[in-house]
Amino acid sequence: MRIIIAQNAGFCPGVNNAIEKVIELASKKKKKIYTLGQLIHNNEVIKELEKRKIKAIEKIEEIEDTENSILVIRAHGIPPELEKEIKDKKIDFVDATCPLVKRVHRIITYYKEKGYKTIILGDPNHAEVIGLIGYAKPNFAVISSEKEAEKLTNLDKVNLVSQTTQEEELFIKVAEILSKKSNELIISNTICEPTKNRQKETKHFALNSDLVIVVGAKHSANTKRLYEICKNLNKKAILIENDSEITPEIFNNVETVFITAGASTPKWLIEKVARKIKKLTTQKSKIYQLTEFMVLNGFISLFSFITIIIISSKIMEIKLKISEILSLTTALNFAHLINRFSNTKEENIRKFLIFEYQKTTKSIITFFLSISILLSLTNKKLIYLLIPFIILSITYKKFEKINIFRITKETLISLGWLYIFVIIPFLLAKKTELTLNIIISSFFILTLSFIRNTILRLLYIHSDMISDKIENKKEFYIIITISTISLFSLVYFLEIKLLIFLIILFVYYLFIHQIIHSKKLSHNIINELLVELPFIILLGYFIAISFFKTFNFK
Repeated sequence: MRIIIAQNAGFCPGVNNAIEKVIELASKKKKKIYTLGQLIHNNEVIKELEKRKIKAIEKIEEIEDTENSILVIRAHGIPPELEKEIKDKKIDFVDATCPLVKRVHRIITYYKEKGYKTIILGDPNHAEVIGLIGYAKPNFAVISSEKEAEKLTNLDKVNLVSQTTQEEELFIKVAEILSKKSNELIISNTICEPTKNRQKETKHFALNSDLVIVVGAKHSANTKRLYEICKNLNKKAILIENDSEITPEIFNNVETVFITAGASTPKWLIEKVARKIKKLTTQKSKIYQLTEFMVLNGFISLFSFITIIIISSKIMEIKLKISEILSLTTALNFAHLINRFSNTKEENIRKFLIFEYQKTTKSIITFFLSISILLSLTNKKLIYLLIPFIILSITYKKFEKINIFRITKETLISLGWLYIFVIIPFLLAKKTELTLNIIISSFFILTLSFIRNTILRLLYIHSDMISDKIENKKEFYIIITISTISLFSLVYFLEIKLLIFLIILFVYYLFIHQIIHSKKLSHNIINELLVELPFIILLGYFIAISFFKTFNFK
């Protein structure tokens, strides 16, 4: 069965911006965080925000301690009189109103000052429309259908605007009606581009699919509107809040399924629904099952770590025993899995995949730790060097909240890599001088760690429950800058084979990032495998070279 996932489904930029702002405030400020109304019409996301002690209130009077509180105005916006009241009461606030909604405010104000009556197409009870009414008063009307447009009378100079998530087809019909009823009509099509794109894509695929599934909260206005569009185009359209509502019976005589979602639905939830459908309707091949198991449980990353420690040792001109290599890499892999498994704030599809293997993953984490400790016992110095790393890997989450320097996750990971791949081998080799090779290796490892781990994070961040930064190119430019500087810095020091590998890796990751950014890769397990692939190939090369040397093949 063919499953089509809408490219334009999920958080719109305005909702995403509001969520990112409150998450940032909650992580940096010690004050209580309030949102004026539910930040987003999605129960799953609201639960996650509540975990971070972000509380939704309906009235500003609910804020008891104004001096130690921050109020966040959600993407829908508020009337100007309410904003004035907030300022008068000296409540510290952050305005997260969607820029596209702000644009509607400006359009209404501009034509209102020129004497135009404002006609708003939208739901009169919706938060965004309530805000628009505040700017349009006193000369305004709110309509939600063609019939209501027909009933309007005494229209002279009129400015027609729309709730940003309205159906464009309805807006065009209303504009035609008003053009015949008014002396002068300004048509301000304020429906936002994300909504237009979502509706256009939905109409195309809804007509050409056997089943349409709309994912989202049933009390969300834009989700309900999207469902109505689908229902008018395809009789076999259903609205669900999560994957628990999916049953095998709905796929009887279905060959093509189209999945879409409103602006308040996180992408991880869409992916989870798609995964449930695949689970019910298709049989995974054994190769796929094995690949998924190895990626999620750290065996693929272990191969990469082995490759990286071999490269680092070569640069430093240090020979490590196989037992030492395996002890160090299994320790790092243990830390990698502990972090992944315990990261409760990372609400995306990977978390749910991991929890499918919950019991197995716990056993594998214990397995890697045991292997690392057992192998380290062959060298007393190694066990003493590894114990602090293992303890920090287990406990660092507890100290995350009191992190004075606010060190980023990528920085911590890079420092961990530096310790495992450079510092411990350096100390094991009993070297006394900090040679140029050691410095080059450190620089190489830090660069490699930052690039690889940032790319890995970008693979999953687009489906994160509370973040969709895939559209933000800032991190991408940082990667390019650091990588370019590193390549130029290392060009005179690395042997030609390693330099070629680093250049190929850099170009390869740029390619992977562009594919992720264009959203052509939607399968996270395959994506993660692609990130690790160059290291697996290089490890195969190292093994082959070692094999040929051992048996004197030419």
